[in-house]
Amino acid sequence: MYEPPALWALKFHGFEFLKGAYLGHDDPTDCPAATETFPWWLADWQADDGTDIGAEAYLRRAWTPHSVSFRLMNVARYYAWLRADEGHPALAARLHRLLHRNASFLANHVEHDVGGNHLIENGVALVIAGLLVDDAGDPWVETGVNVLCDAADQFLPDGGHFELSPMYHVQTLTRYLTALDLLRRYGRTPSAAIRDAAERGTRFLRAIEPPDGELPLLNDAVHGESLSLRACLRYASAVGVDPGPSTTTALPDSGYYWLGRGEDALLVDAGGIGPRHLPAHSHNDHLSILLWADGRPVLTDTGTYEYAPTEKRQYTRSVAAHNTVQYGDVEPIPIAGSYLMGRRFEPTVEYGVADGVTVFDGAYRRAGGGPDAYGHRRRIYADDGWWLVWDHVTASEPRPVHSRLHVDPSVAVDTTASADTTASAVPSAFVLRADDDGTDGHGDGEDDRNEPLAYLSPLDADEATVGTSPYYPAFLTEVERESLTLGASGADVSFGFLLSRDRTTPWPSSATTAVRRR
Repeated sequence: MYEPPALWALKFHGFEFLKGAYLGHDDPTDCPAATETFPWWLADWQADDGTDIGAEAYLRRAWTPHSVSFRLMNVARYYAWLRADEGHPALAARLHRLLHRNASFLANHVEHDVGGNHLIENGVALVIAGLLVDDAGDPWVETGVNVLCDAADQFLPDGGHFELSPMYHVQTLTRYLTALDLLRRYGRTPSAAIRDAAERGTRFLRAIEPPDGELPLLNDAVHGESLSLRACLRYASAVGVDPGPSTTTALPDSGYYWLGRGEDALLVDAGGIGPRHLPAHSHNDHLSILLWADGRPVLTDTGTYEYAPTEKRQYTRSVAAHNTVQYGDVEPIPIAGSYLMGRRFEPTVEYGVADGVTVFDGAYRRAGGGPDAYGHRRRIYADDGWWLVWDHVTASEPRPVHSRLHVDPSVAVDTTASADTTASAVPSAFVLRADDDGTDGHGDGEDDRNEPLAYLSPLDADEATVGTSPYYPAFLTEVERESLTLGASGADVSFGFLLSRDRTTPWPSSATTAVRRR
């Protein structure tokens, strides 16, 4: 049997296409094709030798517990949707048997060894299937609830999911919200662990919500594979979990820090790698920044193209794909394959307010010695309308040091306003301008091309160049966007840049002097 790439095999064997029926139509009478086509599709799938339990590599194909979890959830929802019509008893009976077979299998193959989001998918799938098949499903419900209770500690004290991907945070939070809602609807009392995970996860999502309301594509994350951020918050509210507006600016357990809120905000990713046993969805994005101005994304992360071990996969995980500093061509943590990472470290962070200015001070040192050893310290000072970013790299030998800044595809980097160059030939300022017609969801819907969103002034950099870099907002989707690279060379290098909303924004020039002296 032909096996597509693993991610798409998961969707295929998980029967994800059924969503078009049960989410797109109120009941089967609205979509006769869904009840006419699925029976023969299912018969064809079941008749294939590769979908038999016990077939060669069956646990790596149609019967991976992860695939079974998605298959259970989609078949269960399709089954509930089908029963609303009561005009398809034969198909309903067939689906009932399918639920029994898959739930019985999953209950004996829970992914305790894998953990992470897989374990949560296992748990909620058993809860959904068990509730739908009445009393016969009680053991599955019990197993599923126990799995979800055990996995609740995947949500850190600040509420973030421990794999540190906003996309997987939304996916796992959605599962807890679903379990919470269904258990209540079926007259069960949800455990305190499930309620607490749902509430903490929702508070975190509210706190991480950026000005445009879109999911920040940090670590392995794309749009379209989970509920949108705001849809997830609406779902939480609908099932009775609503933490209200957030005033939180620091999420230290996950490593996220806001400098500025409202329409103009900068987010720092100062977290380490995910759990020691599960670095699969982590990137080399230490001390990376994202910026929104006037409610629009200006500096963005790179997203994720795919999970196959390709050059694009390696690039998205690399330090070069993020808005941070690289020493030579060294990766802060070695990466390999699709999911492997080498010796790691935990960045240190100090964060607070001094004299009315918000101050972030983060640092790390690459693990191990040798010629590739180096340390990176990034300090950020912020007040209304400006952010001063200062980097200091110390190493055992002199090499080029680059600070990369990747802009959103809707933003252009303009160098025309930088005619007053210095003797070093580094432009004194770059203008980051809106470069869309207002129809892509950014801004106020008006044609605001050429509107300045922010100004970037290099500080003590020896070079500053504008180029392009890839952006992967969805799986297998690549968009070209502009990027800016600042550079200097040496074994003890300090340089940075000022971001400001307005060229006339007042900011303390003494801050630059103080940073240079420290």
